[in-house]
Amino acid sequence: MSSQPNASQDRVLATYLIETPHSLEHAAAVIAGEQSSGTFVSVPGETSELKERFGAQVVRIDALDSVSAPSLPGSKAPRSNAGRIVYQRGRIVIAFPLHNFGPSLPSLLGTVAGNLYELQELSGIRLEDLELPQAFAQRYPGPGFGIDGTRKLAQVSGRPLIGTIVKPSIGLSTEALCKLVRDLASAGLDFIKDDELQADPPYAPLAQRIAAVMREIERVADATGMTVSIGGGTSKLVAKLAVERAKPKPGTGANGVHIVAPGAELEFMRQLALADIPGIGPKTTMRLADTGLRTVEDVLALDAAALSRMVGERDAAWLAERVRGVDEGEVADRDVAKSISRDETFDTDLHDDTLLEGELAELVGRAAADLRGDELSARTVTVRIRDADFTTRQASRTVEQALSSDRALFAVARQLLAKLRRARRVPARLLGVALSNFTDPPPVQLALFEKTAAPLETARDRELSRAVDAVRARFGRDAIAPGRKPRR
Repeated sequence: MSSQPNASQDRVLATYLIETPHSLEHAAAVIAGEQSSGTFVSVPGETSELKERFGAQVVRIDALDSVSAPSLPGSKAPRSNAGRIVYQRGRIVIAFPLHNFGPSLPSLLGTVAGNLYELQELSGIRLEDLELPQAFAQRYPGPGFGIDGTRKLAQVSGRPLIGTIVKPSIGLSTEALCKLVRDLASAGLDFIKDDELQADPPYAPLAQRIAAVMREIERVADATGMTVSIGGGTSKLVAKLAVERAKPKPGTGANGVHIVAPGAELEFMRQLALADIPGIGPKTTMRLADTGLRTVEDVLALDAAALSRMVGERDAAWLAERVRGVDEGEVADRDVAKSISRDETFDTDLHDDTLLEGELAELVGRAAADLRGDELSARTVTVRIRDADFTTRQASRTVEQALSSDRALFAVARQLLAKLRRARRVPARLLGVALSNFTDPPPVQLALFEKTAAPLETARDRELSRAVDAVRARFGRDAIAPGRKPRR
């Protein structure tokens, strides 16, 4: 299938390989009629003008070989054929008017396939190719984010995205699935997906699986300090409101995911107050309340004229669209992340400072690699530690020089870890590091006679880190390990 820039922009060309006991011309005409304006018998309204505008056209027939036996049973030969039946094979091209179905993939499939496989005029048919007008490329532009956008959404850079598909594909109970997801999420995978064979089976219904899996993801998030809520809809407005509905809050029963299916937008919006809608602030909320409008349902009960009299024509048009979930705004790529962080929750709480420094070196190295992968440097380093009693503490330092090398960033992070450990020396269950403040250093007035402090990072530090990145990119992360990380 292809979208041809030079093809006709008002029709779809479908190429078929067919086999028929009739003439190729007759079989092609039957296919064209069956999938457009043709009927078994003449009916009222079937005018010549209608057939001319909406009928499919046979644009090409290429005869191939013939056989004495049908490829598939069920075809019927012409009544006039009293002798031996010959099945003619050929390749035909049929043009379907685009205005019959528009740039819709489901309607396209119903048109170019549909009832063709049960026609008695055919003993075999295969759809070989489709040429689509540009309207399909405009309607279905492809991935919304691409590789770069996906990396930004997942906050993964400088390394491959790591994910997996649940296996066995089918047959896992909800309990078994939860255990598998817990193990995979704890291992730090970026995404986990069901196999395409897994839909909504009775032994593990979809709604049950979503709720159970989200509980496991939340447990892992509690341990690592990372959470996520997902909302989806057919417009930016609906998706944003769905995210709010997805956030797990006491008493709501939300599990982190809320998807508003196509066609369910109005029912979803009916549940909201006007103050919930982005763009309706406190002052507007009060003004609408003075007119008796407090909920989406209040607005939906009014016709356009009544709403205009209450709030004005311009605001009425805007409000009428919003309460129905209509929003022409496009989802834009995210800006560069404000921070890059790495955390690790330990299987066993760590008390030894040497072991903690080793883990810190590994975390800094991973975060720094992401930093360099985005061609950034950072001026602020933050170290976070969660003690065995779940007390979370952190310390930060902002330096004048923007840093990107493992050595320089670790030197700052190590001092912060030492500060945290001096303040409270108890076993640690989690350690994390964050790099932020991706800005150029402030200008410094040079002193004529004062000695300048040695830089935290040198050109050699940066070159060495880039060399390590290159080796790891070729041979894997474990090809070079931090020298101070002890083996456990």
